[in-house]
Amino acid sequence: MMGVVGVATFSRAEHLDKCIASIVHAKGSRDIPLLILHQLGDSEVKKVITKWRPHIQLLIELDSGNKSALQNINFNSILLRNIAFDIMGSDWYLGIEEDVVIGGDSIAFIECMMNKYFKKKAFRGVNLGSNLPRGKFHINQYSKIRYGMQGQASAITQRTWKRFKVRRLIQNSSWNGLDGIMENYLKSGFMCTPLLSRYLDHGWGGTHGFGDPQHEFYQLFERSFIDSPENIPINYIESKIKIPLREDAALYSPKFSLFHIINNFIFYNYHITLRRLISKLKTQIKDLSKL
Repeated sequence: MMGVVGVATFSRAEHLDKCIASIVHAKGSRDIPLLILHQLGDSEVKKVITKWRPHIQLLIELDSGNKSALQNINFNSILLRNIAFDIMGSDWYLGIEEDVVIGGDSIAFIECMMNKYFKKKAFRGVNLGSNLPRGKFHINQYSKIRYGMQGQASAITQRTWKRFKVRRLIQNSSWNGLDGIMENYLKSGFMCTPLLSRYLDHGWGGTHGFGDPQHEFYQLFERSFIDSPENIPINYIESKIKIPLREDAALYSPKFSLFHIINNFIFYNYHITLRRLISKLKTQIKDLSKL
């Protein structure tokens, strides 16, 4: 089964250096291509990419153009997944933000979940983040959660990607994050998630999350983070334990699928309509200010 790892980067060189180091460590000797999309404009980022160039199988360099920050982030994320699935023919793709460090067994965990659930129609992919505390849960435990794609570090299957039209994703990229655009379908099935986090987020300077590095959100993830050595074999075991990421993060159960599909559809379309109205209103106010 073929997997691909991708990182889109712009201006955080120190974070990127740590991010790529953790990916190389987690990959180990596995033949998994690493794709880097470098949005031009930062010379320090360029130096980091040059440093790690022998480990990068495909490097893409783009100008930002006239897109907003959100549009650029979404476009870069869509492009990398499109290359991985539609051009390279990968079975799964792990997208990682440049300000994230992944644990040493994170790719081993993804491979295990892919091998175990890939043929299950309800399987959407793997999230790597949890906010449950170390000491209360074992390193090999995971849950099947009805949840969307964690933008910081998550893997989806080719079957999941095929449910979306690239053109439609790009059209919606100006007013919503890619994880939000894809959330409704992902929550109709399940994402496998370790009970102890396999990523550490330093993203208080980005467009997602909170601006304060001392915010409880980051503290909880840090207290949950496990950076296991890559070469230690782990037998992962499912545990029916809810991970309190958000109120709508529910344990997966096939018998409640219809309820969740209907519930998610209603709330998803409500929020889409609201976001579109707000986006149009902001555009109209901006246009009026120019008169």
